[in-house]
Amino acid sequence: LVGEVLLQVDAEEYRSDPCPPYLHRFLPRVMVHLGDVPPKSLEAVLLPEHSASVYHRKVESVLGSIEAHDTGSQNPKQYADWLAEHFVRLMVGTLIPPLLGAIVARSRLKEMFAEAAREDPSVADDLVSIDQALPHNVTVEMGMALYSIAESLAGLDVSSAEALGQRMGSSDLPEEAREGWQAFFDRFGFRGPQELDIAAPRYDDRPELIYKQIYSLLGLRGEDNPRSVHERSVRRREQAHARLERVADGMGVLRSQEFHLLYRAIEHFGGFRENHKYYLIKVISFLRRRVLREAESLVKSGRIKRLEQVFDLTLEDLTRVVDDPGVDLDVLISQNTSFLRKVDHVKEFPHVVDSRGRILRPKRPEPAPGELVGQAISPGRIRGAVKVLHSPDEKPLLPGDILVARATDPGWTPLFVNAAAIVLEVGGVLQHGSLVAREYGKPCVAGIQDATSRLQDGEVVEVDGSAGVVRLNPVAS
Repeated sequence: LVGEVLLQVDAEEYRSDPCPPYLHRFLPRVMVHLGDVPPKSLEAVLLPEHSASVYHRKVESVLGSIEAHDTGSQNPKQYADWLAEHFVRLMVGTLIPPLLGAIVARSRLKEMFAEAAREDPSVADDLVSIDQALPHNVTVEMGMALYSIAESLAGLDVSSAEALGQRMGSSDLPEEAREGWQAFFDRFGFRGPQELDIAAPRYDDRPELIYKQIYSLLGLRGEDNPRSVHERSVRRREQAHARLERVADGMGVLRSQEFHLLYRAIEHFGGFRENHKYYLIKVISFLRRRVLREAESLVKSGRIKRLEQVFDLTLEDLTRVVDDPGVDLDVLISQNTSFLRKVDHVKEFPHVVDSRGRILRPKRPEPAPGELVGQAISPGRIRGAVKVLHSPDEKPLLPGDILVARATDPGWTPLFVNAAAIVLEVGGVLQHGSLVAREYGKPCVAGIQDATSRLQDGEVVEVDGSAGVVRLNPVAS
């Protein structure tokens, strides 16, 4: 939505300083490493196995150096800058190139099969399918880890998420469940709902955040469980690959070889599209850990009442507070939160507001009567009853419900199992909900403004993920 707004804005009307001050600090860090991106992206396409090996070694090296870093000589602001430098280097030098290579490979495949897709619509469907259920998708792996825990708890007599939480902390938990629980926290404990906000609690802080998710997975059996859904998507991708391979073979030897090369790049790196956020959250967790350590000292000395209050300070504030015991924290916190108090009554902010207070909205094509038009995200068409959720644990999402939400993050992933289709207010093809919808093969439409208020619980709609349309009061076919 923001992209559509900005494309329609007359930039001359807002022309001012060509480079905001913060970019003067940030851009040099990026520019230093940009020269490596094209050759590394090409390497990902031509030598995907080698590129993947280098990728994992570099990620482990950078994260290992961050983990082992002694922060004692650095104040909070200096440590944050040090982390930013390392993450920018990791992002631009390691994370982006192979993902960019996969994006280029995907785009080239669409060009290669453009004529065939015009003649046969099933070819276009296959091009979508070969981009689903790819290996190494960390969000899908997180969902599978949760389901594995739920599987290991089969047979436990628990009547609620709270009761499950009590059992998870007991000593009589099955060994497989204990090991799965520990493995989940070792890998994903730094994540959680609203995880881009450093102040948001993590699973490590509040394990109860995932009790409801595991509890919702306990009863899933047969063909509707996440593993079965994912395996079907993998088979669909493999079948689509085989069909496209036959089409490519009919184009000649060179096209056939190019198809194999491009598909290998997509298969190796297409699933990496969630990695940049995964590692960003991990780096944020290092900074969060340092900030909370300072907060513990402030609580002990009586300068703040709760650990969470430290997030009402800026990094500069925190650094000054640590160095100067005479700084009045109450005054600083009051100043920093004054704006939040002014807008506390606002339930939902516009996507784009200019400096004059004007709300800019995207121009939308005129929908047909009874239709809401958005962006086609994941193909398929299905009818069902709407269930509007503002948080993943607000109310149960039953099998066959149409999940309608503003946006989703990894905390929502288990809900996608029951959802027949997904409607999102914000986000494009790489938004979390979009990715998971495609991985699970669920129709999805995004970019429908005010969807959570325009659609009501129980309302029957048809979600057409191929056309990007939600039809109200659809006629049964």
